[in-house]
Amino acid sequence: AEIRAFWLLFQLTGGLGRQSFRDYYGIPRKNMVATGLDGQMVSAVDRKGAMDDVHRLTFILARFEPDLFVHMNATGFQLPSLFYTTFMRLFAFTLPVTTLFRFWDLLLADANRPDLAEGKPARHALIDLAFGG
Repeated sequence: AEIRAFWLLFQLTGGLGRQSFRDYYGIPRKNMVATGLDGQMVSAVDRKGAMDDVHRLTFILARFEPDLFVHMNATGFQLPSLFYTTFMRLFAFTLPVTTLFRFWDLLLADANRPDLAEGKPARHALIDLAFGG
């Protein structure tokens, strides 16, 4: 059982498949960027993974629930303070165990679908659950 779990996680983070969770748990990709006036090139890690998903959730909340979004910001509540950890743990310690296992089944199956709609993130189920959709 442990060996199957290992290879499943390998496929999700660094295997030959879609690598849906590489940005969460895999090796970060480095890009060369110019800094300053001298144009010196330095490596920078892409901002991806959980923070991208938290930003997507923030935009969805602002678009579909603007009153709630304004109220949360007025009180000083920041979505990353709650959802970054929640996304990194894939909702572990947030959902009841039976619900969590069902969600993981959906998430892992959906993240590796070859027929996922164009422009839809492979990890869209995380955002859908966070938004309540």
